[in-house]
Amino acid sequence: MILSFFAYTSLSYSQNNKDSIAKHSFPIMIAFSAHSYSWPILKSFVTPIQPGFKTGTEYMYSAKKNHKILQTLTLGYFRNPEFLEAYYLNSYFTYRYTAPFHLFVDGAIGAGYFHRRHTREVFKVNDKGEFESKTDWGSPGAQVGLNLGAGYAFNLKNKQLDLFINYEWFINYPHVKGDIPFLSHSLYHIGIKYYPFK
Repeated sequence: MILSFFAYTSLSYSQNNKDSIAKHSFPIMIAFSAHSYSWPILKSFVTPIQPGFKTGTEYMYSAKKNHKILQTLTLGYFRNPEFLEAYYLNSYFTYRYTAPFHLFVDGAIGAGYFHRRHTREVFKVNDKGEFESKTDWGSPGAQVGLNLGAGYAFNLKNKQLDLFINYEWFINYPHVKGDIPFLSHSLYHIGIKYYPFK
């Protein structure tokens, strides 16, 4: 009978944990971004703002009291009118701590795909030795980075809505083959996250 009790308790805990994970997985996230070419923190916020945005979701691997382990999936874009624009698709392995008063902080490390294009007209030298305009299809590459964030979780009619800010730093490779192998980026994000399945 004692063994049955422990088996039932274990099964109930496992099911409740699965339910909790399911309710906190696959939120809808959207955020606005400010981008700069910089090393972490050092002159990382510049004006005029180089705008961007990102959207995505996340999946929770585990949830124990105030601690969560999750994986994000994000699609983003930013533009520097004088230099480059870029599209990226990345995923971050994330640890999140939530305080009893709904404030949360998280840290993450991840990687992804990075595609950049020039925002100004690009030229090439033709067979006559003259410059002519060419189509810029962009250059593919990889990115590796870190993400630090904080936010507040609101409970609205049994649904959760998070307001968050985070700082993302990453490098993309290659940048200019043979000359500049990689480039450092900083992104500040402010956005919301809605949990439709909670």
